[in-house]
Amino acid sequence: MHEQRPPTPPPHGPAESSIHCVSCGYNLTGVVIGGACPECGTAVERSLAVHEALPTDGGAIAAMVLGILSIGACGLLGPVAIVAASSAKRQHEAGRSNHGSMVMARVGMITGLIGSIILLAQVTLFWWL
Repeated sequence: MHEQRPPTPPPHGPAESSIHCVSCGYNLTGVVIGGACPECGTAVERSLAVHEALPTDGGAIAAMVLGILSIGACGLLGPVAIVAASSAKRQHEAGRSNHGSMVMARVGMITGLIGSIILLAQVTLFWWL
């Protein structure tokens, strides 16, 4: 009988889904960091370096700040943070911002949702009393 070995895990994990090859534009979703583009053979690290050199989106920063403020100071900022986070996500998906922007947009979206829920609870409680 032939013994099968389990597949070896990738050395550094898969590349981010929104990163494309700098040479041919191939979507590098699922391609191992440390590997090469299946279309043209360009190293994934080269595409990552170019991607990380992209600017941080100001909308992502605003979404994160507004989301945090919506929890602690003013719940009315929650929906604004959600809209800003959605816009920053679209900018990132279009390849106009770095991965840090996507992280900040996610934080803004989550905290904006929490702030909106707190605002809704406060309005409901005030309405009932």
